[in-house]
Amino acid sequence: MNMEINLLPDELKPKPLVKPQTLMVIVAVLILGFGCFHFYSDKAGKQAEADDIQSKIAGIEQEITMLKTNSEAVALKDEVAAKQVEKNKYDTMNSDYETFTDARVEWGYVTSSVRENVPWGVSITSITQGGTDGKVVTVQGIANNFERETAYMAKLEADRFFSGVKTLSWEASTGQFSLSFDVQAGGGS
Repeated sequence: MNMEINLLPDELKPKPLVKPQTLMVIVAVLILGFGCFHFYSDKAGKQAEADDIQSKIAGIEQEITMLKTNSEAVALKDEVAAKQVEKNKYDTMNSDYETFTDARVEWGYVTSSVRENVPWGVSITSITQGGTDGKVVTVQGIANNFERETAYMAKLEADRFFSGVKTLSWEASTGQFSLSFDVQAGGGS
């Protein structure tokens, strides 16, 4: 085993370049310095982005102001508003027309359908319109027998615009009958 004996006094003994305490202070100062630089550069970058966005907003606001005061744009805006008023007027008129056509009855269709649905052995003598709203039709005629008259009623009931088909009178000796039904709003249109 080797043993070294150092008889030199402390002031003459070799010393390390940097004391550990000094090294720790230097490392702490460097870390704090880099951290501060990072936060400062990040803040500066964010501020630059905010300034860029603010300048873009100012430019857009300028363009909006310029477009609002532009005579061509104002004229087009007024023209669009006038066309919208005209469109609304036509939409109202169209709605009124649709309401009118949905509520009316095509009497030509009604009389034609009443005559076309007549089966063999039945003849029509009269068709009259009545009721409080004018949408009740009364049909009078002559049938060979009651079965023919009910077959005629079934054909009328099958029409989607006719409802409530019923026999008002039936005279077996002469074959005369009277029946009525309601015509639905929009019937035949």
